[in-house]
Amino acid sequence: MSPVFSGTIQWLNRRSGYGMIAVDTSGAVVGFHERDAHTDCVVGERVCFRLRMSASGPQAVAIESYTPPYPLSRAEVLWLSKRG
Repeated sequence: MSPVFSGTIQWLNRRSGYGMIAVDTSGAVVGFHERDAHTDCVVGERVCFRLRMSASGPQAVAIESYTPPYPLSRAEVLWLSKRG
């Protein structure tokens, strides 16, 4: 089983169901389809997910809403807001 990653939904096409997630740890962007999500996908939403290799590269699957296990400090919030 692949490790769990966290990231932010950057883009979503409601018509096709395809979107992109920016991975927190690497800044890489991976594709996903809404059918692989266990949550209603919203641009800007923090999510956790696993990766699966597809013919077009890594794809996010088992997508769920992500809430950090502890409250973020003001410095962390500012740092995260500058990344987007």
